[in-house]
Amino acid sequence: LVGPTDRGVPDLDWLRDRLGEHRRGDGGNAIRMVTLVNPGNPTGVALTHGFLDEIVRLTGEHGVWLVVDNTYEHFDVERRNCPPGDDASTVDFPCPDEEHVINIFSFSKGYAMAGMRVGYVALSGRGTGGSEAYGQM
Repeated sequence: LVGPTDRGVPDLDWLRDRLGEHRRGDGGNAIRMVTLVNPGNPTGVALTHGFLDEIVRLTGEHGVWLVVDNTYEHFDVERRNCPPGDDASTVDFPCPDEEHVINIFSFSKGYAMAGMRVGYVALSGRGTGGSEAYGQM
């Protein structure tokens, strides 16, 4: 299931509709995971902090895992991921800390380690979602 974008930004209304259509009678969802690449490759589009907050809230409401591929975090040259009003030079790249979010990072791109597939996964310490995800890896 791949959704539409507007100049590289995923359509949240479309996603909201799909998640609603696939809700099961037991409250779960037939859609188990939403994957997001931020900043996007090859477009380079970096999603705003507000957009990330909204997709985290939306996937949480529907009981769906959100996997955020942050491999290109060091290529957010416009610092669009910074919260509004913050000094972009002092704000770290956002890593949503919710139990249904899995953040993936890579050393290969930002640290000039091309060819070496080295990275890490960041899970939340809140609730049981992080340990559940870790146990399944």
